[in-house]
Amino acid sequence: MEVGCVWNTYLLANVLNLLLHSCVCVDLSYHVEEESSPFTFVGDIAADTQMEETDSLVGNNFITYNQMQQQWTENSHLFNVTQDGKLYTAQTLDAEKLCTYESECVRYIKVAVHRRKTFLKVIKIKVIIEDINDHSPEFPQKEINMTFDERDGEGAEELIPDAFDKDVGMENSEITYKLKKQFSDPFILSVRKTITGGAKIGIILGDKLDREIQDSYNLEVIANDGGQPSKQGILHVHIKIIDVNDNSPVFSQHIYNISIKNTHPNNNPILTLSAKDPDSGNNGKVSYFFSSKTPERTRQYFRLNQQTGELFVEKPLTSQTKNILKMYVEAKDGGNPSLNSFAIVRIERVCV
Repeated sequence: MEVGCVWNTYLLANVLNLLLHSCVCVDLSYHVEEESSPFTFVGDIAADTQMEETDSLVGNNFITYNQMQQQWTENSHLFNVTQDGKLYTAQTLDAEKLCTYESECVRYIKVAVHRRKTFLKVIKIKVIIEDINDHSPEFPQKEINMTFDERDGEGAEELIPDAFDKDVGMENSEITYKLKKQFSDPFILSVRKTITGGAKIGIILGDKLDREIQDSYNLEVIANDGGQPSKQGILHVHIKIIDVNDNSPVFSQHIYNISIKNTHPNNNPILTLSAKDPDSGNNGKVSYFFSSKTPERTRQYFRLNQQTGELFVEKPLTSQTKNILKMYVEAKDGGNPSLNSFAIVRIERVCV
C-alpha cells in the first residue's frame, strides 16, 4: 500500500508539472487598477469558469481552488485565491515597480481545481494591472543655463534634456512639450522623436539677437503627459546672450569748443571727453588717444589720460602759440578687433 501511495503521489506531481508548462484549457482575464488597497476584489473564478454548472450533480461545496506558486520571489505573492474561487489582491500593486520596461503590466496566476481530494484541472489567469496617472513627467534637472552668441543667426540651436515619466501606461507616459515665453522672445521649441521613444529637444533661435537691447531670457519648457487629467513637469531655461563687438564708442559731442587762459594750471583738466560703448566687458571698455591727424606741434602742448578722457595742459601756451588749436581725438573700445570713433576739440587761447 505504501508503494502504491508513493507512486500515485509521484504520478500526480508529474501531471501537475506537465499542466504547468502546457496550454491550459481555461484562460481567464481580469483587470485591476494599480494602487488598489490589499484585499481588493479582482474576480470570481468559480463563477467565470462555470464550475457550478459542470459539477452541479456533485455539489459545488466539494470544489476547491488553490493558487499554485512556482517560485517565491519578493513580489510574487501579489494575489490571493480563496478556496471558493474568489481572487483578491494580496498587497498594494505598483505598476511602475512591477513592470518598469513594459507597455502593459501583466501577471499570470495558475490555480489548481480539486473536487474533494481529486485534482481536476489548472486554470491560467491573466491579470492586467491598469496603470493610473500617478507620476508627473520629470526633467533630469529643474533648471538649465545656456548661451547664445550675438553672431548666431536664425536656426542656431542648443539642445536640452528630455523628460521621463515613470508611468507604464501608453497614454500616461506619452509626453508632449511646449515652450512658455514672452511674445517677443526670439526662440522656438524643436521636438524630434527618437527610435527609443524619447525625444531630442532643442531651443532654436528664430530671429537676430541684440544683447544691447536684451542680454538674457528666461523660458519654461513644459512637459505634459497624456493622462486624464494630465500632469506636467517644468524645466526652467536661463539664456545668456554673449556679446560681440558690434558697437563703436559714441562721443557725447562731435565737436568740443573750449577756451583756456595762458595761466591755466597743468594739474587741472581743461576738458573731460566722454564716449559710451553699449557692448559688455572689454568690448565696451573705452580708451582715448590723440588721432594721427592731430599735428605733433599741437599735441606737444597737451596730455590726454587714456582711461578717463581728461585733457590737461602739458606745457604753457605762449604768444607764439596759435590763438585757435584744433585736435582730433580717437575713442577705441577693447574688442578684438577694436572699433573706434572720432571727435574734434577746438581750443581758443585767451590772453590775460
